[in-house]
Amino acid sequence: MNEHIKNRKMWVFDFDGTLIDTGDLIAGSFQHIITTFGLGLDARKVWKDTEGMTLIGAYKHLVPELDAEALATEHLRFQESNTHLVKVYPDVPLTLETLRAFGKQLSVLTNRTGNAESLLAHCGIAKHFELVMTAKTAPKPKPAPDGIQALLRHFGAHPDQAVIVGDTRHDITAGKTAGVATVVVVRDNNRAELESHRPDWVIDSLLELTQ
Repeated sequence: MNEHIKNRKMWVFDFDGTLIDTGDLIAGSFQHIITTFGLGLDARKVWKDTEGMTLIGAYKHLVPELDAEALATEHLRFQESNTHLVKVYPDVPLTLETLRAFGKQLSVLTNRTGNAESLLAHCGIAKHFELVMTAKTAPKPKPAPDGIQALLRHFGAHPDQAVIVGDTRHDITAGKTAGVATVVVVRDNNRAELESHRPDWVIDSLLELTQ
């Protein structure tokens, strides 16, 4: 079962909630901005309401009257100063090491505007990825398929040779539109909600990808 996915050569991973637990960092960053600028918002609600958006897009949505780029810059500054709030999920290191040993081409596609590379390095897993594509370098952010399509061109792969692994509906939509296999890992998200978007495979641990 799912051997048609395991045998694919190009593997695209989402970042937040898939590889790295950034929940405390994201909530803390929003709380910092809310407190600093007196926005009167709830950090956890803001995080959920802007899931999948780029950082600048999120602030344009939340407070259109303020300078979204300035808020995003301060948001990222807080994150760079508080990397102790992030941790790699326990199932990630061995999964990545095993996939690389199998000769898979690994990349990251994230809607993060910046600091993905530095956080991957902080968590000790940057060495596993040939390319990290962010909201700044992807043609369009997820759920658009453009980032996956750009990675397919980069690796010279056909959609039936590729898979995206994520944890939200945006990853599933991007993958389906690009024609690649879709795998979703259930972390803190609702399984039934994820299954309603009909990914090819729903897993509870990334280690299932190597078994």
